[in-house]
Amino acid sequence: MLRRLLDGSGLTVRQLAQRAGCSPGTVSYALRGVTVPREELFERLVRACDGEPGDWRAIYEQAAEAARAARRPAARTPEADVSAPAGGRHVTVAVIDDHPVVIEGLVSWIERDPQHRVHVVHRGGTRDEPAPAPAADADVVVLGLNETSEPVMKALRALAAQGRRVVVFSAVQEQAEIAEILRAGAVAFVARRWPSRSNPVVTISA
Repeated sequence: MLRRLLDGSGLTVRQLAQRAGCSPGTVSYALRGVTVPREELFERLVRACDGEPGDWRAIYEQAAEAARAARRPAARTPEADVSAPAGGRHVTVAVIDDHPVVIEGLVSWIERDPQHRVHVVHRGGTRDEPAPAPAADADVVVLGLNETSEPVMKALRALAAQGRRVVVFSAVQEQAEIAEILRAGAVAFVARRWPSRSNPVVTISA
């Protein structure tokens, strides 16, 4: 999010920091996805790039929620007792999302599985190219979706057509949109707003 704003503004990191009233280090950490800035700083950074905070708030809130999920202690639930895949083999997973903080939060969440059933072999990528090497051979693709626009659904359908098992991780709440995602080929939908109710490790290992 911030990288796109910065690139579009033509500012340097130092210039953005000066405009937003923060240190270049703070901007650098946010650009690399190391931290999610507090909401007030997020608004200053967006305005410093001549953007409108409201246009970026949904993405910011998703990144902030992923960061909070990564900090939560792992909860012991009945789902956590699901047995490992047949033969004891790990399930390999590619985690695809446009936002580094969301990716790191989801990877951290997945890797908490006490039975170590899942091995993340790729993180990153974009929805324009949702299965780059070395993700092409992963058993499961966890695909972060912010919307159900045609380019996004086209990428999902392309993965399903390749025979890929796609688990969609999204803040989408409308039942019609969730149904559309499943019709497009996703094998499961994990709600981003209530992650503790849908352990992705269990979904992936099913």
